[in-house]
Amino acid sequence: MPDAPARLTRATVLLPRERRADLSVLILLHGLGETTDPRLGLRAWVDRYGLGHAWNRLSRAPLVNEDARYLSEETLAELNASLKPEPFRGLCVVCPFLPNPYATPSWSYALDRYAHYVVERLLPALATRLPELTTRSSGRAIAGVSLGGYAALEVFSRRRESFGGVGTLQGAFSQKLADSLVARMSPQGASVYVATSTLDPYRAANQRLASELARRNALVSLSVRPGPHSQDWLREVGTLEALRWADRTLP
Repeated sequence: MPDAPARLTRATVLLPRERRADLSVLILLHGLGETTDPRLGLRAWVDRYGLGHAWNRLSRAPLVNEDARYLSEETLAELNASLKPEPFRGLCVVCPFLPNPYATPSWSYALDRYAHYVVERLLPALATRLPELTTRSSGRAIAGVSLGGYAALEVFSRRRESFGGVGTLQGAFSQKLADSLVARMSPQGASVYVATSTLDPYRAANQRLASELARRNALVSLSVRPGPHSQDWLREVGTLEALRWADRTLP
């Protein structure tokens, strides 16, 4: 990632139509497939992962089932029941480019630099352009899918003071890495969202992460839905539930 700072100059940003003061912020990191091209990475959540569609579905609740392979009627009923007393408010969603840390001599150093970029460059740039955004760490979360889910956990572990929450969707990490993350995350009081699926090859590691963080007094929400590690799963249920988690959790 030697040339990363030159490339990390843009982000896709979604905002609610009615911008309230002290607006919460959710940073979403994309997966490995889009690390090859910043143009793909910047648009991945909108073009490939169903972010805009999930936003519209939540805004126009009650939800209807679009693909029963991934979203059961029971889960649908639970989501709709939660949306009645607490409708979707909307928040600031920020989708930056994530370079592949494994394509460098030191992935740990690359993640150090990326965490620095997120906290020292991206968040201040957002604050300058969008003064309605919250400056409170409790109102910020970082999350991602697959490689991005792992990277989000690493950023959070390095800059715990800057975020009130962290999420990982089908996070691409081993059980050994899960244990390492837990040891470094200082999770007490943090809101943590862990989403995996029945056919996700990383399911065991994600469930272990959720269990161990809960033991350390993190506020963990674990979701295990039917389906493979795929963009179809993400478009139908993963992005939808992640948005709902952030909207309900961040003050």
